[in-house]
Amino acid sequence: MRVVLGVAGVLLLLAGLVTGGVAAWTSAVLGADGVLRYDAGTIIPAPGTIATIVDVERFDAAVPYVDALGTTSLSVASGEQGDPSDTLFLGAAETARVDAYVKGSAYSVGILDGGDWVVRDVPGTAALPLPGSQDIWIADDVGRRASIEVPQARPLTLVLMHPAGIPSGPLVLSVDFTVPDVDDWVARLAVVAGVLLLLGAVLVVLALRRRRGPGRHRSASPATGTEVTSDAPAG
Repeated sequence: MRVVLGVAGVLLLLAGLVTGGVAAWTSAVLGADGVLRYDAGTIIPAPGTIATIVDVERFDAAVPYVDALGTTSLSVASGEQGDPSDTLFLGAAETARVDAYVKGSAYSVGILDGGDWVVRDVPGTAALPLPGSQDIWIADDVGRRASIEVPQARPLTLVLMHPAGIPSGPLVLSVDFTVPDVDDWVARLAVVAGVLLLLGAVLVVLALRRRRGPGRHRSASPATGTEVTSDAPAG
């Protein structure tokens, strides 16, 4: 029984340490906002172009083991913070509809070559309509860090540009994994870790505790085979 208690205690202690480590890792990596951000590179549009498009063949970025707890999205921000053009539009639409939208205008095509972005300049003279006036978008956002969950539809093309149709500076892309209510998750993991460690410690102490010997005042058994003699006179 003592061996069983000891093994169970050690297993609980290990489980508690692992759970506590996960809680600490989650808090350190995701932080208070619950966002884990991966740098996806920077696209520098060709001078004079308004829109930059990126064809998406696949988008399956995920965080192992915990991807079911959150959402993965793509975001874009300007590499020139404080510039009037640092507000951006990010939209995703079917490739054919994006081709029709930018046809005739000057735009840039971002192509990921290994880990670097290569830009191809497409010349044109037509004025590009503002993106907010279009109904082609499956998902879109506007902001200093515009962010969308990339749709599953394929073929798909992303459009990155200033919402007012002015040239933009460098476009910094990132893949964001967001866990809602991350503080609650960390607190729950910490509580579970504490309970497992406490139970494990109790079982280990019980397993190591020495069994007590006989009490000092316990009466000894009478000796056997002792000859009893008597000096009393017979009769």
